[in-house]
Formats: sequence, structure tokens, C-alpha cells
Amino acid sequence: MARLMPVVTLVLVLVLLVTGGSPARSPPQTCRSTFDAVARIRGELFFFNGDHFWRVSRAGHLMTRDPVEVDTFWEGLPHHSDVSAAYERPDGSVVFFCGRHFWVFWERRTKPGYPRPLSDLGLPEELSSVDAAFVNRHTEVTYLITGDKYWRFNERTEQVDSDSPQPLHRLCRGLPKRVDAAFSDTKGHTYFLQGQHYWRCDLGQGRVQNYAPHLVAPRWLGCTLAECCLDDHIETEVWPKTYEYKEKLSEEGRRNARENAAARGGVGSQVAVVVLAAAAVMWRGL
Repeated sequence: MARLMPVVTLVLVLVLLVTGGSPARSPPQTCRSTFDAVARIRGELFFFNGDHFWRVSRAGHLMTRDPVEVDTFWEGLPHHSDVSAAYERPDGSVVFFCGRHFWVFWERRTKPGYPRPLSDLGLPEELSSVDAAFVNRHTEVTYLITGDKYWRFNERTEQVDSDSPQPLHRLCRGLPKRVDAAFSDTKGHTYFLQGQHYWRCDLGQGRVQNYAPHLVAPRWLGCTLAECCLDDHIETEVWPKTYEYKEKLSEEGRRNARENAAARGGVGSQVAVVVLAAAAVMWRGL
């Protein structure tokens, strides 16, 4: 055993040298993954989990079933960097957020002078990360989301608006209090993700189009429902007024159902009385 120790030590040193000093990570499972960021870049969708991503073509086809490491595609990001948010600017450059810093890329190479701290965007010094970022394709307004707040970002001045931050529910009613990712499509719909699920929001109306979330992987990654793991916890706590409204609707629905059932029962009883009376008359006639 003592003779094997030098060999084991040498192997460990070689592994650390090859991996840049950190152990290799197992890639996430495509159909059971959660998502840290989503970005629409050049018309294609990129779904990120940690330091890996999936790429979906403009036609909606998953280009690689297995995820790809981020730093092998975008040169300039640190090795094993976890992408927390990303989006494409109106000028075609792409912004990546990793922890307290951000990078700006043109094509697949980082621009000079990056990374820079989040505070350079006008965000608070104490902010540890950006959870989600997207551009409203109709207004070209950029939104940066962290926790239950969002900032409107001016791409021309490269600073957040003076009235930011605002509560997330003012942007879209019916969302959970925390989201992991967000992106907009060419039709003006905005999608918000949490874990394995997504909500579609109409920003013009300021509310979700369906309160019940949908699974991401069957929608975009070509997975079947059987392949998806459904034990992901959804933090479904939304703003109280939304739930009060939903509860009111459900109570009203139950009350209507009871009244309809009672009405059907009443009509049935009346029909039964008429039938019995007619039968009695016929019997006397015989």
C-alpha cells in the first residue's frame, strides 16, 4: 500500500493540472435538468445549466442531445464558469453574467476590458449575481432580475433607470416570487423559468397567460413526459392578491357546481313525481 501512494499522488496531480485545479463536473441530464439562464442569440435558443448549455435551432430542433461546455464555445469565460444570466443586446453583442461580474462578447470572443463588476451597470455594490436578463423585442428595453426585484437597463447609457428597482409582480402578475431565467421570443411573448418549469407572460397586459406552469424539456429539448423527472420543487408562492383571486374563482366554481347539481336533482325529483302519478292513473284505468 505504501508503494502505491506516490503513484496515486502523481495521478491526482496530473488530474488537477488537466482540469485547471478543479475536479471534472458531470454534465447535467438533458431531460431532468433545471436551467440557470436562457438566451435567444442570432435567433437560436441557448439553455444553460451551470457551465453547460444546449442549443436549439431557429427551426426549433435540438442541435445536440448532450450539453456542451460553455468555455469551449465562448472564448474568454473562465473555465467551469457558471452562467447565471445571458442575453443578446439590440446591437448583436451578447452579455454573460457570472457571479458579481459580466462579460460582453461579439460573436464568440469577449470584447477587451472584460470582465467588469455588476456595479458598472449601476447595480448595487452588494448584489451578488443577476438571476435573469432579457430584452423586450418590441420596446428594446432590457430587464435585469434578481430575487423578487427587477431593474430596467438603458442600453444607450449603459446604466439602470433611476426608478429601479421595482417589484417583480409589477412586471408580470402571476409569476412565482423568484425566477431562474427569462427570454422573449419574436412574437412578443416573454417566458420565465424556475427549475424545470416555465410561465408565458404577456408584458403588454402585465400578467401570465396561464397560472399553471409547463415543463421546459418537452417544449424545447425534445423530451417525452416519461423522460422528465417530475419531483422538482416549484416555489409556487406568488403575490397574495393573485392567490386570493384564484381562491375566489375556485370557491365560486364549487358553489356553481353545487347549485347546478341541486338544480339537476330538483328537476329529476319533479320528473319522478309526474311519472309515478301517471302510472297510478293508468293502473286505476285498468
